Amino acid sequence: MCGNKKGGHHKSRSLGCFSKKNLGNAADVVIIDSGFEIPQPDVGETISDNQKESKKLKVAKVDPVLCKGCEVCLRFCKKGAISIVDGRAFVDEARCVGCGACAKGCKNSAIKLIDRL
Repeated sequence: MCGNKKGGHHKSRSLGCFSKKNLGNAADVVIIDSGFEIPQPDVGETISDNQKESKKLKVAKVDPVLCKGCEVCLRFCKKGAISIVDGRAFVDEARCVGCGACAKGCKNSAIKLIDRL
């Protein structure tokens, strides 16, 4: 018995039936799902080297006239590249990865991605 409250075996195809008695140390167990497939990109979805380079060469730029200092962009930037200086957003270009999350989150459209110099 696997310890299922109804007395039957679990129907999970990949995990089977484990209990403390037959499982032992969980660190010694490896579960492999043979039905797992790694998705391959379609030929049409392949990103060229030039496209990869152009993505890497972007940086966020704040328009100080449009920025109201609301700090919403701070929550969107996962790299901590934005701070508020003198009541306006400031982007640390060394920390900015050019992902555009801050620009998408800015409700005042004060942040744009530009080519990194």
